[in-house]
Amino acid sequence: MYLTGAGPGFGKGEDRRTTREAEARAFGDYFRFDQARQLLGDTGPERPVVAPDRPLSFNGFAPDFVYRSIPAPDLTIEQVVGLGVAYAHEAMKAHRNPFVGLLP
Repeated sequence: MYLTGAGPGFGKGEDRRTTREAEARAFGDYFRFDQARQLLGDTGPERPVVAPDRPLSFNGFAPDFVYRSIPAPDLTIEQVVGLGVAYAHEAMKAHRNPFVGLLP
């Protein structure tokens, strides 16, 4: 999930959602599910599905976030903790990204 703060991507409307999505694309590597698949196996396709020649797309919720997901049924506590740790490390890497100024 990419959560925007107050700014051009915050609020309702297609223009603002487009801005949120563009900001989130700057962190495209953060929206990879390789680590989840290593822990869970192949649980199904990423959502929303993206054609190979199209930009990364997102589900979203106004006023302030867009997201991507994979199915993750029947998680154990160990898997939840493992995923949390793995993605916390990814979030920390994103903060070292030159686009860090886009974060709220």
